[in-house]
Amino acid sequence: MQNVFSTKLPYVFWFLNFNENEIKIDEEKRIFINSQDKEFAIKPFSKVAFFALKYLPVALIFFLIFNKFDFYFLDLQKALEHIVGLLLASVTLLSKRIFAYGAIIIFLVSSLFYIESAPFIIKYYLLYLALISFAIDLKKRIYSVVEGKRTLAHLILE
Repeated sequence: MQNVFSTKLPYVFWFLNFNENEIKIDEEKRIFINSQDKEFAIKPFSKVAFFALKYLPVALIFFLIFNKFDFYFLDLQKALEHIVGLLLASVTLLSKRIFAYGAIIIFLVSSLFYIESAPFIIKYYLLYLALISFAIDLKKRIYSVVEGKRTLAHLILE
């Protein structure tokens, strides 16, 4: 069985709902049947539009907050900040939730001892979180749930 996520609002691809109820999706007939046995038409959504709507605002924010010194890896402290940010992002996205929460709590507690690097680590953590999410999203299939000419939501299939 595949994981199905749905958007709360059309064209907003952050904060998805995981569908735990029994739903049926027939990709060949392009029909989606929800848990109340109501039938909706689905149509494939452009991956380019999906990535633009999801990651373009994030990329613009990163463009505003990063500078050339953030990517100067010859400085040992900067390289370590990137490594910690990458490790936190990897643990957050690729492991079970208990390990993700544990890693973030350990980071927050340890940042009390070395507070000056914490904002940079958080900034790099968010960067690597977006990059890993982008890589994971490359494999997903996206459909628009339509009723008449109106888009009600989007379905993301893993």
